[in-house]
Amino acid sequence: MACLFDGLGRRPAPRLHLRAGGAFPHPERARVLWVGLEQHGGTPLLELHRAARAAAAATPGLLAGDGRAQSTTAFHPHVTVARPRRTPFAVPQAFLTLDFEEPWTPDELVLLESVRDGAGSPRYPVLARADFLRDRP
Repeated sequence: MACLFDGLGRRPAPRLHLRAGGAFPHPERARVLWVGLEQHGGTPLLELHRAARAAAAATPGLLAGDGRAQSTTAFHPHVTVARPRRTPFAVPQAFLTLDFEEPWTPDELVLLESVRDGAGSPRYPVLARADFLRDRP
């Protein structure tokens, strides 16, 4: 799996702001709560997303034929913050209008796998890591 990240971390770290909250699939029937990411410099998140997908597609057996469905939804940079126990869940308006002042620069790119255990609880084992290049002082 580490081969998947070869070269992905050798890029400038994106400079991010956490912005308004949201929900998948929709705020009126949420199954996942998230906070959106807005980018201000560094390697574009969409470029990282496309490079990771291309590397995964080029790795035999990693995606094709492993029994997992591939997402056909548009890429939406976010940080997952909660999965409501009772779904669907109507998201409070205050969560949807969150705004954070401080920028955030990640140190590394981490690939997680979303796995449900027998009780349906999600786990997120780390599959690979790669350090971003850091600006020199």
